[in-house]
Amino acid sequence: MKNNNKTGFTLVEVIVAVTVFTIIIGIVMLIFSWVIETQEKTLASQELLFQTSFLMEHMGKSLRMAKKELSHPPTQCLDTVGRGFNFETNPPINNRIRFINDDNLCQEFFLSGARLKKRISTNDNADRFKAPLYLTPPYLEVVSFRVNLIGAGQIDTLGQIDRIQPRVTLFLEIRRAGPKPGLLPSVKIQTTLSQRDLDIVK
Repeated sequence: MKNNNKTGFTLVEVIVAVTVFTIIIGIVMLIFSWVIETQEKTLASQELLFQTSFLMEHMGKSLRMAKKELSHPPTQCLDTVGRGFNFETNPPINNRIRFINDDNLCQEFFLSGARLKKRISTNDNADRFKAPLYLTPPYLEVVSFRVNLIGAGQIDTLGQIDRIQPRVTLFLEIRRAGPKPGLLPSVKIQTTLSQRDLDIVK
């Protein structure tokens, strides 16, 4: 007589096997998702650093080449500070800097909403500004932009020659805009620069 007893899987064994398989698949999917999110965040951070570096270099080059207001009478570019100054800001906010560029045109960098812009006039007067140009793309949000001036003029508050080479400190906080908060890298950067020419009293 033949033995018809055949070994098989019990219900408990099947449930355990399915559970283990499900856990393994879940872990693999979590790792895969984490790798993708990490890659996206890395690429976004690289793009943010590239854009920020380009922006600071662009503004820094223009500010280093800024000319001192020496006209008699002074032009209407630095209209709140006047002769003997290189730069003008808008205290107490200080999120704009205006100057006469190396082409003798009135120029300014300023924060508008969450984006940085620049304007250049057709002459050395602020009343002839052309339409502003965006310096930051729409997918980047400027959280803060601040300007601090040291030695901006040639005369200090006591009426004495300050003998300080004009310096501009720019602070910028910028982040990636988007719907995923965990994938929004941000950068805070500060740089201090001085005008290219020596600050000789004239």
